[in-house]
Amino acid sequence: MQVQLSQYQRLKDFLRQRQHSSNPFFQFIYKLRSGKNAVMAKYLDKINKYKFKVLSPTRLKFPLNLYKAKLYYSHQGEDGITQEIFKRLKIEEGCYVEFGATDGISASNTFGLLLKSWRGVYIEGDTNYFKILMENMRQDTFKGIKNASGDSIPFSPEVFRILEENIVKKKRVECIETFLSLEPGATLEDALSQTNLPRDIDLMSIDIDGNDYWIWQSLNNYQPKVVVVEYNYSFHPHESKTIPYNSQHQTDGSINFGASAMALYQLAKQKGYTLVANTYSNLFFIRNEYIQGRFKALDIKHVKKTGMRPLSQKAFQNIDY
Repeated sequence: MQVQLSQYQRLKDFLRQRQHSSNPFFQFIYKLRSGKNAVMAKYLDKINKYKFKVLSPTRLKFPLNLYKAKLYYSHQGEDGITQEIFKRLKIEEGCYVEFGATDGISASNTFGLLLKSWRGVYIEGDTNYFKILMENMRQDTFKGIKNASGDSIPFSPEVFRILEENIVKKKRVECIETFLSLEPGATLEDALSQTNLPRDIDLMSIDIDGNDYWIWQSLNNYQPKVVVVEYNYSFHPHESKTIPYNSQHQTDGSINFGASAMALYQLAKQKGYTLVANTYSNLFFIRNEYIQGRFKALDIKHVKKTGMRPLSQKAFQNIDY
């Protein structure tokens, strides 16, 4: 007969099984979800609310991918991972730059940081998106936020107050309209030099559906602590490919965009970064000097191909290291 355990007993059993398990934590979670322990599986979501608080002394042992959570407006739980990263780095109020910002909120990797009173710079090259971005982040009066389609996004009075304070009163946001490339005057470093951001920006988010690889490769005078970059999920982990550099590249909405996970992984390694987490479409890298005692490296083999093959292999070039 299946016994209904008390919440306390369920949590106690959960901790005991984890303590004596020789398997990694994520494998343990998989076993629960696969139904090998029906009672625990049934109440897993409730237990998840407690586990990181109770296990805080050993939380640094947990893979960051366990922290995926759509806390605000990220696409696939990126802001849950970001929040955990900065908890471990003990950075409460930092600074960020996001290029490929669109409206500043839709599928944003940084909007949650703005709500935590971080300073931010948004870079957008599309004129239509930039108009919406400027309207959202206007510093004379805050009227609310619209998404890329122009629809108003409802907020609670408290969130509205926080946004108004950070955008209007404290002016924690800068917006730059520029189409990034490697051409003089249009580089990422040219754009960043217009801001007050330090050389060791806390977080840089890259999502321009095109020259992502080449833009990051060109960055030499700035060394962000954390880099979140979109990858092309249509390639297998061993394939190192990117679209050729094209200063006029415009996304056409197809899957012929950006770079593979391996190409970005190798570039990050060359620049002194370690892969620590991923979602369906983004990779998380942290500068090597911040890894020890805080994070575990994620094997690139675990970043699986999740999309169909690109429509044209000729649209990509191999990257060899």
